[in-house]
Formats: sequence, structure tokens, C-alpha cells
Amino acid sequence: TRVPSLPFVFATLMERESLTVEPDSISYVLDPESNLSETASNLGPALNNLASSRGWEWKGVIGEMPTPEFMTEILQREHGMFLYCGHGGGEKFFSRSQVEAIMTSRNDGIRGCRPPVVLMGCSSGKLQSVNCPKENSTSQRYPIYYEPEGIALSYLIAGSPCVVGNLWDVTDRDID
Repeated sequence: TRVPSLPFVFATLMERESLTVEPDSISYVLDPESNLSETASNLGPALNNLASSRGWEWKGVIGEMPTPEFMTEILQREHGMFLYCGHGGGEKFFSRSQVEAIMTSRNDGIRGCRPPVVLMGCSSGKLQSVNCPKENSTSQRYPIYYEPEGIALSYLIAGSPCVVGNLWDVTDRDID
């Protein structure tokens, strides 16, 4: 688990009446850098067919960078879910600071990021200390590790009830 402490779990439970995902409130971003053509051509039609066969209208962006407005809207949607398939955790088009800014977007004291988040990119769920020495580094004999950070933790801080991600590098075939 990537939950930093038990109070995170309690805060999430106390901020919500229920932890449900309505199937017509799914949003996704596929291949935003437009360099994973097989991912876009495999998953795009599959998601569209799944939604349309059941009469759901999912919001999605395929093969292009989503706008900050699109991301802010879908991350504030109650009972939704956000799926990302691309490189990393999507920080190139929606940074950790933008995700964390959603935390204070409401005026009622409740954290603003509402949906569960599924990040299907290389090491998208990995947390790392900012001063962690790189492999084969001899710069510090006894390194001091600070609290780990990463995009998955930013979504949790902003209010997402859960984040699913990869802890290691994966290929686009693995994701597809």
C-alpha cells in the first residue's frame, strides 16, 4: 500500500457518504504524447465499445494532451473514476502541484479530488525519497532519507480514495 498513515484512510472515509463508482462517470486519457500507437489503437476502441454498448458516455482524450480544464473537471467529479495509460503517471500534462491544488478547490473543507485513479504507466505508483542515492552511487556512505514522494501520493493527498499504479517499468504490451 502507498497510504502514508491511517489518518489518510479515516479522512477519506469521513469526507464521503459512499465510495461508489458510477459506470457512466468514467474518464480516461490514452497515449497523451501520441507515441504509444498500439495502446491507443487497442484500448481506445475497447473503451468506446464498452461504454457505448451500455449507453454510457465516458469522457476521454486519445493521442493528445488533455487540457488542464479537462483534468480539473474529471478529478472533481463525484462517483467517477479516472484511467490513465501513457508514460509515467502523466506528470508531463498535469503536474503534481496541479493535482495537489485540487485539494483546496472546494469551499466546504473537503479535499477536491474525488475519483479513484488508475495510472497505467511506468513506475506510476512508485514513491521515492528526493535524496535517495541512485544505483551504484558512492556519494553518501550513510544517506539521509526524507519522506518519499510521487504522483500517486499527490492524488491521495488531494483526496482520491485510492490510486492503482505500477511500481516498476512496464512495456506498453503489458499495459494493453
